[in-house]
Amino acid sequence: MDALQDFSKDQFKTELKDFVISGASKRGWTTWLTGAADSRVRAIAPMVFDVLNMPVQMKHQLECFGRYSEMIHDYEERHLLPMPNTAEAVKLWGMVDPYNYRALLKMPKLIVNGANDPYWTVDALNYYWNDLTGEKAVMIVPNAGHGLQQKFDDGKIDLMRGSARVANSLAAFTRLQIAGKSFPELNWKHDDAQDGQMRLLVKTPEAPKAARLWVAKSDTRNFRNAKWEEKEANLDATGKQVVGVCPRPESGFVAFYGEVDYQVGGVMYSLSTQVRMEKAK
Repeated sequence: MDALQDFSKDQFKTELKDFVISGASKRGWTTWLTGAADSRVRAIAPMVFDVLNMPVQMKHQLECFGRYSEMIHDYEERHLLPMPNTAEAVKLWGMVDPYNYRALLKMPKLIVNGANDPYWTVDALNYYWNDLTGEKAVMIVPNAGHGLQQKFDDGKIDLMRGSARVANSLAAFTRLQIAGKSFPELNWKHDDAQDGQMRLLVKTPEAPKAARLWVAKSDTRNFRNAKWEEKEANLDATGKQVVGVCPRPESGFVAFYGEVDYQVGGVMYSLSTQVRMEKAK
């Protein structure tokens, strides 16, 4: 940011005052921390760093995977996992966990995750979402891993179609920030319908262009290789509430979330809800 400010002032005689920043994986980690540390950050869009509230997340990984993700083996090899119960380790984890800076992260946030990210549990967002302050939104790419490359029904990874979800949502987020506007504020509720099916209600201040559920099944709580299938979700008569239902699993586990589409300046983009995961009774 220092370099960009100097370059802009030197080359274009223009003063840059604030920034929308984004990054993926460790750069997503950096995005969270930079937002907490630098007042020039106007908005953040961290991608595929779905592990805020780290002590709780690591415990949940063990419950879901039976071990820590193999993708973070470097931290195990350096004896950072399990987290050592020492003063030095507590201080270190306290410094690097963005969850501990959530009171400072009041700027608008777009969280971008892959539904099949091998690093994190499918419902990791649920362990920090409610504790975030300020404007916030999430976009989850179905059938996509840490690289956010979406795999389609033909088994191919289509970079153009898959990357469009991410690029369009980032473009819309940035455009709205520049204009001093916000994403539509979604309010959702996971509950149960009268017939016992699981239900998702999504209220939106403006009618979306389309809406759907993404549903996946797994024998265990590990959804990293699960296939996400698109299911119908309906708009009510007002066009401002989405209703989707998902049957309870007969065996194993099911996970699902809602997705709604909007448009700004000719750019179609998607926003998601939290994931609900349930076990068969």
